[in-house]
Amino acid sequence: MHKFMSIVTPYILVGVILAIHFVDFSYNEIVQSCLLGVLIGTWFLNLKKTEGTKGILIGLMITFILLVVGGIVSFIYLYDILASLMLCSILQLFALYIVSKNKPKLTMSYKYSYKNKRKRYF
Repeated sequence: MHKFMSIVTPYILVGVILAIHFVDFSYNEIVQSCLLGVLIGTWFLNLKKTEGTKGILIGLMITFILLVVGGIVSFIYLYDILASLMLCSILQLFALYIVSKNKPKLTMSYKYSYKNKRKRYF
């Protein structure tokens, strides 16, 4: 679940940014910043528990590339959401760093330990 949420949450962030941008109401920026803060907090909690396997790292890199391309497109067409997309892309770099440091735990299997008679750990 943590792996899925760590990859999907940036897309949810962009969806919330676009939804709030197109809906006009009072205190628009305050609601947007509160929702972004909550979503970024839950995203980083999920990243903390995600192991840095190749699939997750590739997924996060693809998301980073898509966020940068979205930032370039928003610079041309939707200038109002450019700051939020650039914030998400910078946070994606931090996410890549966090997940790359979370290596899977190495466990000693019974089969390996049984064959290696000099290094038994049980």
